Amino acid sequence: MTEQLPRYPKDLVHKYGAKAGILKHVKKHLPQIPQADSIVKLPEESADDALGRADKEGILWPRIFRSSAVFELYVGSEGMFPTKMLDGFKEGKAKIQNPTYRGPYSSPEFFEQFVRFQIQDIATAPKQLKEYEPGEYDDLPDAIPVIIAEKSPSSITGTFVKHPNQDGVYIISATAAESLEGKDPLRSTYIYRVGEGVKPLKYFTQGRLEMEGSIPARARARLHDEIFEVVSWHDLIASLPEMDDGWSWQIEFGLDPVCLYQVRPFKPLEKADFAIADPTNPEISVLVFGVTKGVDLRVETNVWERSRDEEINPENRPSLLFDRLRSARHCDYVPNLQANILYSPVGILAHDDIRAMRMAQLTVLYAGPPKGLGFGQGDLVSLAADGRSFKAIKI
Repeated sequence: MTEQLPRYPKDLVHKYGAKAGILKHVKKHLPQIPQADSIVKLPEESADDALGRADKEGILWPRIFRSSAVFELYVGSEGMFPTKMLDGFKEGKAKIQNPTYRGPYSSPEFFEQFVRFQIQDIATAPKQLKEYEPGEYDDLPDAIPVIIAEKSPSSITGTFVKHPNQDGVYIISATAAESLEGKDPLRSTYIYRVGEGVKPLKYFTQGRLEMEGSIPARARARLHDEIFEVVSWHDLIASLPEMDDGWSWQIEFGLDPVCLYQVRPFKPLEKADFAIADPTNPEISVLVFGVTKGVDLRVETNVWERSRDEEINPENRPSLLFDRLRSARHCDYVPNLQANILYSPVGILAHDDIRAMRMAQLTVLYAGPPKGLGFGQGDLVSLAADGRSFKAIKI
């Protein structure tokens, strides 16, 4: 891997993987930031031994089983390996209503076998990937560490990034803890500017957590205060020894109560030494990530449908992905991806969104249909951006 990466705690990450290694580093230096109790199963340890350790250390059920690979530092790894949540045997069995049920909660023996299988499935995910796509991931190990953690009691989960091109600006996305990531119509988006407090990012919010009945009243009442608290973690973490305060980090969290879930690289901090004089977009309904005085690109759209019948970007030209935000998951199909213009979001900062944003030099997120941008497949366009506004001109 030759990709640019920030500084990170190498000894911990190379032993425990990126998720667990960075979390251990944070716990050592910032014990005041809450984390779920957990252990890490290393590849050489058996599942039975790891589960025995988890029991001895009082890791309660339900438990979250998560991958933790060095590879997860890199662009393209977001959401690649599985995460699983399992109830304990008694809790899971109590939920079964079907008298003919024959699943993992049928007996303690079946349950234990099922849990071992889930751990093995996560641990060997890279090997499975290499077998599925020969030659593509040969540098991955056959097995990776697995985090065994208590499921956080938080009623809200979310993620945020420090804006890499604007001082003191953070973009936050949050939803009810039981909702599907990135697909929840009630996912709420917020912006925090230093000195201005936490505010809803109006045009990017499909619903309001403050209005959602499934969220406890106590959580709604202190939502903004808790968002402010987790946002304050960013610079504390980035400034730690062996971390990199020249980068924006993506942080996954829980609210009600607050809990740190994950820290991963997002983008290097970069300030423009110029301004877009005549922006084509109103800032209030567009988010711009990236700085460039100008780059010429070929438009690629409807990538998933086209990929079934044709090769995408066969000439390997610098490309712009122009599509709905949920099509960000198809960014891997676009060789030489340099920019994204993505619109009509249902939630932002899901794994697919982050992957597309990290892959490209520039990303523009529209809250709705991009008025005035009549780009079609194969068009050539010139883009310029200063991290706040952008200009797009068809060549």
